[in-house]
Amino acid sequence: MLSKLLTVLTAPRKTMESLSDRPAWWIALVAIALLVSLSAALTSHISGPEQMEMMKQSRFGERFAHTPEYQAKIDEAAHPTIAGRIRTSIVGSISVLIGLVVGGLLWHVVCRVAGGVGSLKQTFAIVMLGDWIAVGLNSILKAPLILAKGQDSMTVTFSLAALLPEKDPTASTFRLLTTFTDLFALWALVVTVIGFQVVHRFGKGKAWGVGLIPWLVYMGLLYGLGSLFI
Repeated sequence: MLSKLLTVLTAPRKTMESLSDRPAWWIALVAIALLVSLSAALTSHISGPEQMEMMKQSRFGERFAHTPEYQAKIDEAAHPTIAGRIRTSIVGSISVLIGLVVGGLLWHVVCRVAGGVGSLKQTFAIVMLGDWIAVGLNSILKAPLILAKGQDSMTVTFSLAALLPEKDPTASTFRLLTTFTDLFALWALVVTVIGFQVVHRFGKGKAWGVGLIPWLVYMGLLYGLGSLFI
């Protein structure tokens, strides 16, 4: 499975065709966790205070944002200790991993309802290989860009939002483009659809339906949840 993390980048169909009946999908999950943890640890002193400042301006943060305790947390986030960086990376990776596992389960249900023949482990392997691109590679490649910029971490994006003259992470246009046109997310979607087509033996149209519709619903939920904190 470890070698498939590389071959899926250049030969996704061949990679999916080589999936065994009981693939070690957890290897991709561990790789994603490591990259997310490393990225979070490297950039927490930049992204942490910015996220707290954004929350401070949200409808939920107005009630407690001006307390001394909240300001102390911002100062702590701006100057994290080694233990603080480790804690941030662990918390971030755990939340991501839970989301990926739940997503894999839901996608398997959709595949089976649509008549797919692949096993749960095969579906997990397909989804995790896609998430390796959308989450793992995306996060670790953003890290040096955030470090080089030194601020405005939430405006670092591999989506069409990067072309906007004004990059406001709270603006609807920026968030829409970041959510639905991210290069790595779209790349992962294509890889996932190929996997469904090969492993679950779907026709091309059905594979895209099974892949695209849940993807749009999921991205829409992410966009909607993000709107609650602005």
